Amino acid sequence: MNLSEAKETCVRNPVGSSLKSSEIRNCNQRLWGEYDKEVASKVWQGVTKLGVEGDEDE
Repeated sequence: MNLSEAKETCVRNPVGSSLKSSEIRNCNQRLWGEYDKEVASKVWQGVTKLGVEGDEDE
């Protein structure tokens, strides 16, 4: 799941129903988790373009 897909899963429920605080909290956690992965991926892509090499284990 990427960030835009995570946003789509956090859409408000149909008219007449309200969101529970636990649903909001879970949605926020999903969004931040996907955001963190996306940022880390973009940073890694940037440094590899600069010639940095290595593994995740290093």
